Amino acid sequence: MRKSQILDYHLDDYDFELEVVRVEEDEDGVTHIMLNENSVENFTALPGVDSCRYQRFHWFVLSTDEQGQLLIEHYVHFSPIAMMLLQEGGDLEQTDQLSQILDELLQQLQASVSHLQTETEAVELPTVDHSYDSEQALAYARQYVNERNEAWQDYGRSGGNCQNYASQCLLAGGIPMDLEGSAVWKWYSDALYNDNTSRGRSSSWTGVDEFMQYAAANEGFGLAALSDAPWLSGQLGDLIHLGVLGEWRHTAMICERIVNEAGETGDYLVVSNTQNLQDYPVSLYGYTQFQLTRIAGWND
Repeated sequence: MRKSQILDYHLDDYDFELEVVRVEEDEDGVTHIMLNENSVENFTALPGVDSCRYQRFHWFVLSTDEQGQLLIEHYVHFSPIAMMLLQEGGDLEQTDQLSQILDELLQQLQASVSHLQTETEAVELPTVDHSYDSEQALAYARQYVNERNEAWQDYGRSGGNCQNYASQCLLAGGIPMDLEGSAVWKWYSDALYNDNTSRGRSSSWTGVDEFMQYAAANEGFGLAALSDAPWLSGQLGDLIHLGVLGEWRHTAMICERIVNEAGETGDYLVVSNTQNLQDYPVSLYGYTQFQLTRIAGWND
């Protein structure tokens, strides 16, 4: 995956901390150990940049053989690539099948990288009554990348918190909730109400696909954005949506552009929830499809 990129993403250094969350031993002497990992990755192409990954879950199942040797019977951690393999029908016990699916995913990634680098046309954002405060949006994003604002529901264990987090960031950047028209964007509580009342939440607040549809369709009051914008036109505070085979599964916010000496964009560093990542290259998530949403501001 890293070799498919135009930048040199060899790993120069990797520092980590492990927190033991729980240890359980069953009647057969099998031990279950649950850990959280916080790590910092340093890539060749990004000197001086600490790409952080917080609260990565690990689960070990350990047993002891007749010689007293400790054995790893089972191991699980969250990985977008593993999730894609499972969602594409992969059987983790069938290595030949997994290899074939991995080859297909890598081919899709390589095609996507080649295509994205050609998207350089000029961009004209929608006219707005009020500008977007990307600095405030990013300040909020960095504050809550590894924490959760207790004023909001956390959807990390029920489908993912990524779009909920991104919506909160946009709100912090001045984009108001939208109760007008057929396209709404709101959160007042966890209950789902896709109507024009100040109650519950809209699907667009927490769902990746649904937010993308809202951003593309909204007119009049509220968010003004350019959906499916040319890939290399992204700026700080814009949103990137990620997926595979046409299914959009994740949202992240641009916190820095990676540029060459000529000022040309080669990649983006992002912040995101569910996978709590900060200053992380978006191209290394493991997804094979990318779409950029430029945030212009909002209208009365």
